[in-house]
Amino acid sequence: MLTTCIWDLFGEWQENGTFSGLKKKYLPEQLDMAVAAAFSGQMSAYKAAKVFCVPRRTISNQKSYVRRKAYDHKQLALAVSMVASGQMTATKASKVYGVPRRTIGDRVAKYNKIKDQEQDNKNEFSPKNV
Repeated sequence: MLTTCIWDLFGEWQENGTFSGLKKKYLPEQLDMAVAAAFSGQMSAYKAAKVFCVPRRTISNQKSYVRRKAYDHKQLALAVSMVASGQMTATKASKVYGVPRRTIGDRVAKYNKIKDQEQDNKNEFSPKNV
């Protein structure tokens, strides 16, 4: 690993973590290692920028290129119904159906909100309240 960035020889780091000087004086392998370190949680994007000599914003911009987990929407519907009915936890449904746990949790929350609104509307127009 490089101890001195090529940039350090021809430009200067700003206090906000950006670099002013020449552009793209890093290898693609350095960018790959910096992105992997930053997104795996081993180090912050700021520290990865210093260690691997890649601009911090370049590392942060790579997040959009990180591949998302592909899943079938039928599997998502099954997972949400199992969690909403209380038959499974979101974690277990995630493992069984191959859908991200956070996605299941978000959809269950949305389902419960709609269900509560429908229940409120039903109670609002019941014969007792009219």
